[in-house]
Order: sequence, then structure tokens, then C-alpha cells
Amino acid sequence: MSNSLEDVPGALPKRGHVLLVEDDEPSAIYATAALRHFGCEVSLARDGDEAVNAAMDRHFDVILMDYHLPIRSGVEATTLIRMAEAQAIGQATPIVGLTASSCGPERDECLKAGMDDVLFKPFFLADMLQMLDRWVPVQHAGSRTFSDPPKLTGLSL
Repeated sequence: MSNSLEDVPGALPKRGHVLLVEDDEPSAIYATAALRHFGCEVSLARDGDEAVNAAMDRHFDVILMDYHLPIRSGVEATTLIRMAEAQAIGQATPIVGLTASSCGPERDECLKAGMDDVLFKPFFLADMLQMLDRWVPVQHAGSRTFSDPPKLTGLSL
């Protein structure tokens, strides 16, 4: 029996490559399953430094960045990624913040750091699909490219 998305009747078409940055194991399992269900390839980072390194090493169609992370917060990681993208030629990768706090300060901090959107946890599958449709529509998946991945210069992790 195959576990391939192509072999699942009614499965959605491939959408793109998502970097999921989540340190909480149950949240990572749930989000990964949902993303795969919606046709995404998923790479997982467990802390802010892993997120920055992954974003510098390869292109992702969207990054889902938890707010509270060990080593380097999601806000700090986003700031470093945006600094690197500003030095590189290419389009900025959409970054969507993930937070369990629906209060204004965390949302505002995410947006101020350069995140493009915020998804509140726990989220419904419909919320995730709506976010994916906004940032990685099926017909445009994989259309963003960098000639070379952005490199962090002058910054140390």
C-alpha cells in the first residue's frame, strides 16, 4: 500500500514546499498532517536558528513560523530572514506567524518583524486552507525563484 498523495482518491494537487517552524511536537504533527493533506511538501525546523538556516539553504513557497521558539524567537528569526532577503536579489518568501495568543500585541509584533500574516492556534483546517490559498495558490506553487538562495552576511547565529 502506498502513502503517496497521488494515490489518495480526491487528494488535492501539489501546492508547494512549506517550512514549518514549530517546537511543540503535537502541534508539529497536526500542522504537518494538515499541510500534507492540502498538497504541500513539508520541512520541519524546531527552533529559530534552524529556521534561519533552512531559509538560507533553500527556497520555500511559504514559511509558517511559531511565535514562541527556543534559542531564537519566531520574531527574531523572521527579522534575520528579512535582512538576508533584502541583501539578495529575488522575491521575499511569505512568512505566516503561528501563535496561540489572539491578543493584539503578539499579532502586531509578528507583522512589525516582517511576517505577512498570522494564523492563530489552535486553527481549523479551513483556516489553514484559506491561508494557503492566499499565499501559495495551487496554480502558482513553485513559481517564485531565487537565482541563488540568500546568504546571511555579517550576522552570526
